[in-house]
Parts: sequence; structure tokens; C-alpha cells
Amino acid sequence: CINPIAELTSDEEMQSPNTVKVVSNLHNRVVYFSRYPIPSALVNVRSYPVMRQVPILGFRSEFCIRLTELNPGPLELQEGIDLLRAIDHDLPVHAMETEFQTFGVDTEMDRLVVEERLKADIITRRYMDL
Repeated sequence: CINPIAELTSDEEMQSPNTVKVVSNLHNRVVYFSRYPIPSALVNVRSYPVMRQVPILGFRSEFCIRLTELNPGPLELQEGIDLLRAIDHDLPVHAMETEFQTFGVDTEMDRLVVEERLKADIITRRYMDL
């Protein structure tokens, strides 16, 4: 599984439980996902970038089949993040940093913001006759 990640751009994103934060190791393997700020800032000093999950994932069919055969583990049940099932069962999830701007739609406010962005997008306007 490959999971694009991007650096958080605002404190609002950092504090939002709707933004899934990601920590990966030096080999770009995901170590943990959380709805809360990770890694923590010891004495309010941040030397490690806080990354967010970009909710566009690449899976091999074997990974998907294996993941659906597994029961939710304690991390997934605690955080409510489905990919923690892979972490719980030691399946590799790789992180790939991207600068591509994406917008998750997890709340009604998110939906409204994305609809406005789509209406303003020149390519969307061309295809949707807006």
C-alpha cells in the first residue's frame, strides 16, 4: 500500500480530528496514523514536520484482500482509522510525500468549501459547463 502524505499547512488542520496525521520513518514506511497532532512538540519546538494523510491510496489487490480478511486491531479501534489495521497486523504502508493540493470531505463545511473550489476551478468549469 502506498499513501501520499503532505505537510500540514495550518494550525487548524493540526488540531482537527478530521485531518489524519501521519508519522513515517526514514525508509518512508508509515509508523502511525492519528487524529491528534503527532509527533508531539517537546517544549513547543517542532523540528520534525507534521504530515497529513492525502486520502488517495494505491493498493495491490493482494493487500486489499489480506486487509479485509483481518479483524480490526486495538489501534484501529482506538483511533477510528482503517489503515491502522495494517499497522496492527504488520502490513507495510509506505508514505510518499506530495505537494499536490487535495481537499478531504469529512464534514458538511468541507463539502461546501470543495463545491466552491470546484465552481472556481477553470478545468472543472470547462467540463461541467458552469
